[in-house]
Amino acid sequence: SMGAATTSGITVEDGRLLLETHVNPSDHAFWAKFWGPDARSDIWITLDPQFLRFLREKRPENLFTLMAKTTENLERLLQRRKSLESGQIEELTACVRILTRCLQTTNEDLEEKFGRDYLFYHKPAP
Repeated sequence: SMGAATTSGITVEDGRLLLETHVNPSDHAFWAKFWGPDARSDIWITLDPQFLRFLREKRPENLFTLMAKTTENLERLLQRRKSLESGQIEELTACVRILTRCLQTTNEDLEEKFGRDYLFYHKPAP
């Protein structure tokens, strides 16, 4: 749910921040909202292709960070895959959904600036 009542879901304001400001890669609480329990049903709504195209054009570093942080979290969860609890399995699924949605948009034209500058030659910030 995207209402103001949720504390850990993705809000309209979070989307606006992604588009309008540089979000620090070390702001783990912000990035974790995207795969947190209150955000899982919002992924398809918030990360729609049009939004991701805008993000790719206006703030490519934020799109890259979202993908890098999601991948890091997915790797962390997969390392513990034999002992995951149900909430962590949902978190893992949310990460896969985020990457699926992002890759759909970023793979539209790999020769363009985002592919050149971020996907193939860029090291993620810690």
